[in-house]
Amino acid sequence: MSIRMSFFSLFSSRKKEETSEQQFPQSEVRQDPIPAEPFVDIDKNDDSHDDTEQYHDNTERLRTRCYNYSCQGESHKGTDKECQDYSCTFADDEHGFYIAVVCDGHGGDTYFRSAFGAKAAADITVKTVQEFVRECDKSTFANLHLTQVGTLDTIDKQDQLDIVMRHLFATIYAQWRQTISEDASRPVTEWETNNVKPEHLQLLQDPERIVKVYGCTLMTYVQTPDYWFAFHLGDGKCVMLDVDMQFSQPIPWDEKCFLNKTTSLCGSNPVNDFRYCVESDNYFPAAIFLGSDGLDDTFGDGDRLYNFYGNIIRSIKKEGLEAVIPEIQSNLPKLSKSGSQDDMSVAFVYNEKLLDTMSKAIEDRLVDSLGVDIQMYIKEMAEWQQKLTEIEQKIEKSQKESKDLESRKLAIEREYQRCKANYEKSVQSLRYIKGDNVKIDDASGD
Repeated sequence: MSIRMSFFSLFSSRKKEETSEQQFPQSEVRQDPIPAEPFVDIDKNDDSHDDTEQYHDNTERLRTRCYNYSCQGESHKGTDKECQDYSCTFADDEHGFYIAVVCDGHGGDTYFRSAFGAKAAADITVKTVQEFVRECDKSTFANLHLTQVGTLDTIDKQDQLDIVMRHLFATIYAQWRQTISEDASRPVTEWETNNVKPEHLQLLQDPERIVKVYGCTLMTYVQTPDYWFAFHLGDGKCVMLDVDMQFSQPIPWDEKCFLNKTTSLCGSNPVNDFRYCVESDNYFPAAIFLGSDGLDDTFGDGDRLYNFYGNIIRSIKKEGLEAVIPEIQSNLPKLSKSGSQDDMSVAFVYNEKLLDTMSKAIEDRLVDSLGVDIQMYIKEMAEWQQKLTEIEQKIEKSQKESKDLESRKLAIEREYQRCKANYEKSVQSLRYIKGDNVKIDDASGD
């Protein structure tokens, strides 16, 4: 706690007298859908508290809901390996404060407690972010257009925003290290005894290498009434649908995340490897989706992944979130089986007031996309039809040539049989003259 309080105290004092800080209650982390209750009306003519009025104006404009789900990967079922993904959402509807987190525990033999590491990372992140939002000076995020920041080694000069954000990441990491160090003293389980190599179990006794046992990625979205931000360490994808109804990935990608390689909380310098984006300026996403790499390994990195998330929004618009939840829970394991075989997690936050707009835009996008696909397939079919015609013509020509060759073959066979018959008659005549013991070479008459 001392680590966390010293950090927040550092950034809560600046211009504190100028800012009316909102105190968010310690709501519980929830794994079920959170309904957005109607917001309390306020006197729009009362301008005595500008910050508070702006706060209420923002939350009144945003009717937000969230949901998350994680499932065991198909490849884990055969070995009875637990789901190493973990996802959660936090919702404080009264104050317009939302958090979504997805963590992906690593699947290698070394990371045999990564499921615990992933859950610990998510729980710590939710608690730490709540304190961060309560204590941090809001002016840090004032008047920011979409600001996207990569890993520390990509930054030419670190500014105040980056210092604040990386202190947040450092606090999360410190708390995570403390939590896994405490868990390492837990007795080895029967499954671990039967399935984990002794040299890997010994890592629990090594304070410097213990992080390898619990390694995981971390991806988080945070929305307050005044600003939003998202941060990411590792693979998986954060996808945003903005109010212009365009899909994008707002957090800069890290090229160190490639194939089966990823940055991680168990890396050598994870705080520097975080990437993030921030935006205020009264601009909020229509929807944000966080997905572990099991999803983008199944759908890819572009339109197919966007269409998957778009279809979730369309289904929510048509059927309601409560009706869609069983479909998500049913379909994710099926996608794992037919796709990546990996654990799968999805967490999303969306503006319920924009469902009509989102659904229409997504439907238009799908129609446009299908129209493009249809034209592409028409072109491809024409190209394949041309190739098919050319092959058929070659076959027809070949068949004609084959018939000609067959006629020639029959003629040659007739000539061969005629020649053979004459040969046999000649041999018979020679033996009649010279005797049965005559050699055929004697046909010269010598």
